[in-house]
Amino acid sequence: MTDNTPGTQVPDKHLDVLEVLVENVSGDWAVTGSTGMALQGMDLDVNDLDIQSNGPAADRLAEFLRREGHVLETLRSVESKKMSSRLGSYELIGVKIEVIGDLQKKVDGSWGKTVDVTENLKNVRVESRSITVPVLRLEYEEQAYRKMGREERADAVRSFLSR
Repeated sequence: MTDNTPGTQVPDKHLDVLEVLVENVSGDWAVTGSTGMALQGMDLDVNDLDIQSNGPAADRLAEFLRREGHVLETLRSVESKKMSSRLGSYELIGVKIEVIGDLQKKVDGSWGKTVDVTENLKNVRVESRSITVPVLRLEYEEQAYRKMGREERADAVRSFLSR
């Protein structure tokens, strides 16, 4: 049986990075994607670390990661057919980190309001590290994956929530 204790599905090096970020970067940010879902007990393969943030926190994250890690891609504005955001890629302690700031989604042909991370935030306690990590709620993740057309991942989240 899988151990669903928060943090047990996340590799140690990712927890090392999260410990550093929690201790050093303030503001409205949350772990999202597979790492955020694994922190909430889902059994998923975790590769990189995705962090969604409000504007000022994206700048603080980018500055900290530039100073303490390696810049893979500088924080910049990006836009696709369905989403607009500021996006940057970094590496810290051997873990690739994607910083996503000021995310907006296109709904019915118009850009929606910037996603406020604090509206969908959940704090997860990782006892093995004595840290509390901000993550995006699984209910929000399910909706986000559906809006992106990633039904398989959304269904996996729904199935986990239904247990």
